Amino acid sequence: MRRKMIGFLILLMMMLLSSSVLAAEPTAKSNQIAIGTIWTLLAAFLVFFMQAGFALVNRVLHELKM
Repeated sequence: MRRKMIGFLILLMMMLLSSSVLAAEPTAKSNQIAIGTIWTLLAAFLVFFMQAGFALVNRVLHELKM
């Protein structure tokens, strides 16, 4: 599991860095795309950790019920 996560993070960093390195000049459109990409990634990470939080709360409530 940890190996997959590290691989995913490396792939993500390569994608983000390659797009910024290859760009000749930042334009309004490229800035808009970059901001949209960052916002989408931030929202995805928040949802991922939210699911982990719900799982934790569910487990605690289930143990208290027994």
